Amino acid sequence: MEIPNKQEVEDISMKRIILTLTLLLAIPAILFAQGYQPKPVPEKIKGGEERLQYMARHYWDAYDFRDTTLLRTDYAEQAIVDYTALLQSTSSEEQRKAWQNLFNKAAKREQTERYFYATAVRYLDNRESPLYSPEMLELMLQAAQSSEQADISSKASFRLRLLSGNRVGQSIADFRIKTLRGEMTTLYGVLENKAALLLFYDPDCEDCKYAIYRIRHSQTVREAVAQKQMQVVAVCIGADEKLWRVACDEMPPSWTHALDKTDIRAQALYDLSELPRLYMVDSQHRVAAKDIDINHINEYLGFARARNNN
Repeated sequence: MEIPNKQEVEDISMKRIILTLTLLLAIPAILFAQGYQPKPVPEKIKGGEERLQYMARHYWDAYDFRDTTLLRTDYAEQAIVDYTALLQSTSSEEQRKAWQNLFNKAAKREQTERYFYATAVRYLDNRESPLYSPEMLELMLQAAQSSEQADISSKASFRLRLLSGNRVGQSIADFRIKTLRGEMTTLYGVLENKAALLLFYDPDCEDCKYAIYRIRHSQTVREAVAQKQMQVVAVCIGADEKLWRVACDEMPPSWTHALDKTDIRAQALYDLSELPRLYMVDSQHRVAAKDIDINHINEYLGFARARNNN
C-alpha cells in the first residue's frame, strides 16, 4: 500500500485550529475586551485583509516591554495568546515578520524576552494546545534564534534542528536498534518495502500506553498489517531491556519491536520532545506524515486504500 503524500491529503493534515477572517475582524470586541488593548485599526483601512495585516504589524505598539510587573499576572500571557491566535490567519511571510518584530521589541528587557519566548513555545509546541502549530513554531524560533541572549538563541537553534529533520518527503533518519531476537541492526535493516507506521514510545508513559491501545484496536491498522500492506515498527526510547521486553509482551507479535541503541534524543535525530511520536513512512522509506495520531493514521490508510482501488 502506498501512503499518499501530504499534498494529496491536505485536508487531513490541516492545522488543528482555523480562524476565519470573519472571526478575526471581530477580535477587538471579543478577544481584547479584557487585559491588553492594542491600538485600534484606523477607520480609513476598510479591507478585511488590510485590517488584519495592520493588526498583526501594530499589535504591540501600546505594550510596555520594560514593565516586568506585567509578567506577574495573566496580562502578558493573554496578550501573547491573543496575538498568536491573530497570526493564525495571516500568511507565513506576515508571521515571520511579526515574530521578528515582537522579539526586537521584547529585547528591551531580558526578563520580558525570556517570558515571551517561553510562553510562545508553550502554546505553539504543545500538541494539546488549541494554538499548536509546528509551522508557526518554526517561524517563531527563527526569530528567537537571533536573540542576543545566549540561552534563548541556543534553545531556539536546537529546537529548529529537531524540526528541520525528517520532513515530509525526506528519507527517514536511520539509527541503531536491538531486536527482540537480540540482533543489533538499524531501522533500515527492519523496514520492509512497504508502508510503515513508526511509533516512538516509553513504557512508563501513560499517553504512550493509550496510543498503543488505540493502534492495537484500530481495525484499519489491523487489516493493513494482516494483508501485508503495512508494518508497525515500535521503537522503545529510554528504557532498560527488561522493561522493554515486558512492554513488548503487551503489544501484537505482528509488530516489529526495537530498542533504541543510538540514544536518539541525545543525537537529536528525531523530535521526541513529547511521546508518543508517530510517523508514517512510505515504501521507499520517505516520511509521508509526522506528528500524527491514530485518527490521522486511519484517514491516511483509508485514503490510500480508496486510491488503490480506483
